[in-house]
Amino acid sequence: MKFQEFYIQMGRLIYAIAKSDGKVQKSEMERFKSILQKELVNLNDSEDVYGTHNAYYAEFELERLIENQFDENEAFTSFILFMEQQRDFFDKKIRSLCYETARMIAVAHHGIEPGESKKLIELERKLNDLY
Repeated sequence: MKFQEFYIQMGRLIYAIAKSDGKVQKSEMERFKSILQKELVNLNDSEDVYGTHNAYYAEFELERLIENQFDENEAFTSFILFMEQQRDFFDKKIRSLCYETARMIAVAHHGIEPGESKKLIELERKLNDLY
């Protein structure tokens, strides 16, 4: 499995969490960019053919979904299906990174809203079901 696809799916997860209260807020984007620099870039050193770190594909995907007003439930389902298809990739470290990233995005704007809470609970359940 290529890290690039993982990062694209992380962009979808982040979008699903942030948009579940109706709109991706500026504070959620700022938190995401901080997580991108501190966590996602440091996860591995993979790059695309142009020398761009693959972690930035999470940001590219997030921006694409925002621009196209993509359905957050479809984005969330896409991440869950990917996760289920790539079980071997989702070790304890990756599962923790996914959940903590989603949680940090959810709390970034006035705490966790009901829609975000519902998705976080489902995400945690699905991550735990992997093993």
